[in-house]
Parts: sequence; structure tokens; C-alpha cells
Amino acid sequence: MILLPNILYEAIPYQSYKLINNKEILPFEKVWIVNYINPDFTPAYIVRGDAYFTNKDYIEALQDYTTAIEQQPNNAEIYYKRGLTYNYLKDFYPTAINDFKQATDLNNNIANFWAEYSYALKFSHYGADEMLAKAIAINPQYKNFNHTEQEVSYL
Repeated sequence: MILLPNILYEAIPYQSYKLINNKEILPFEKVWIVNYINPDFTPAYIVRGDAYFTNKDYIEALQDYTTAIEQQPNNAEIYYKRGLTYNYLKDFYPTAINDFKQATDLNNNIANFWAEYSYALKFSHYGADEMLAKAIAINPQYKNFNHTEQEVSYL
């Protein structure tokens, strides 16, 4: 079974398989356990972090996103994902704010970055409306962004 290079998977017993392009594929976040990651293969840390995030294992997700950031410190999307994870931990809004600032400094044209930045800022009572205005300027659908109902928008 191969989904991504440089990752070894082990299926959990009694789970169903899917055939895609004549290959057996399992739903990653529910069925596969990552046993080994090539330490130099950053996308593997991101994918595993995403799986941990999906399973609400935020601490494990943070560890993988942090490793990915150490390897690719100029990747705005990883800062965004780690910031989003800190948002879900609730008590870590200042850390989330730092990650969203880094993400928007690296790439200021992605509405999700600004919207989640505004969500984190709302709880620190500083600058949330300004960040949400930037998200709306990039993508008007964020006009209805609700700070109280956070959604996972990158998975």
C-alpha cells in the first residue's frame, strides 16, 4: 500500500479498502497509522499533522507542523495550519496570533490566513476587525465569517 513516498503505513484490522487507479487506498485520517517518516521529507510531516488535526489530536499535530516549519521556515501554509491548531486549543491564542502573523507576512493574499488571524485576535481584543476586513477584500465570501463558529477550511 503506497499513498505517499517515504511513508510506511500499517492498516488497522477490519477496515475496508478502496481501489483507486488499481491501487488499494484507505482513508488516511481514519485507517492508517504512520510508522516511519523520512526525517528530511517535509510533506510527510504536513500530511501526518493534517491527519492528527482531523482526529483532534492537536498536540501531535503541533509537533509535526513545528518540525515542518523547522525544515521549511518560509512556508506560509504550515504557519497557518499550526496557528489554526493553536486556535482549536483555545488557551493558545497569543501563539496562534504569532503564527498567523508569520503566515500573512509570507503570503498576504490568502483570505483564510486573514480570517483565522482575525478569529485569534478577537480573543485578545486587538485588531480582529482589521484582519477580517483584509480577508473580505481578498475574498468577499468572508463577509459572513462567524468568529464563534470556527470551521476547518484547509482540509
